[in-house]
Amino acid sequence: MILLTTAIAHGFVPRQSAVQTVGSCLRLLALAALAALAGCSDFPRDPQHTLDHVRHGSLRVGVSHDPPFVILREDGAPEGREIAMLEDFARTLDSRIVWIKAGHSDLMLQLETFQLDAVVGGNAHDSPWEEHVALSRPYLVTGPSVVPESRRLALPPGENAWLMAVDRFTSGRTPDSVSRDATVAAP
Repeated sequence: MILLTTAIAHGFVPRQSAVQTVGSCLRLLALAALAALAGCSDFPRDPQHTLDHVRHGSLRVGVSHDPPFVILREDGAPEGREIAMLEDFARTLDSRIVWIKAGHSDLMLQLETFQLDAVVGGNAHDSPWEEHVALSRPYLVTGPSVVPESRRLALPPGENAWLMAVDRFTSGRTPDSVSRDATVAAP
């Protein structure tokens, strides 16, 4: 555009041609912008279709013992504040939860390879897994103000629609704000 303005000022390009050239450039720019926007219709994307599989299906959740938020009872059943929150979330998606119990590192490996849809419990703010999986936004910050601990769910990497659905659900919630019909273990 600067070159065109300079060319007009020095008389190298007639003013009428310059107006037509600018108009053509603006039309091309508008068409390019429309084409780019048309390609954005299905964002955010889930390359592995996690949200589609979970909705009206099953939510595969890895569980590691992390009291008081996640407790594995002697019979193996999970309970606790975050378990109740996930049960509420599953209800909003008409989904059934399949709980997978294992050590945290094993669960994170399964999550990284899309064998799980979420991991609850043990997802510290300084997790070494942060480079390998996605972490939800913090939905609860506890502890002293100097070193707060934030509670987050670990999610499969690159599943942005799924991440946004989780973040929308947990936004403004705490594990204490679960529905009354959910089982919540006392801290």
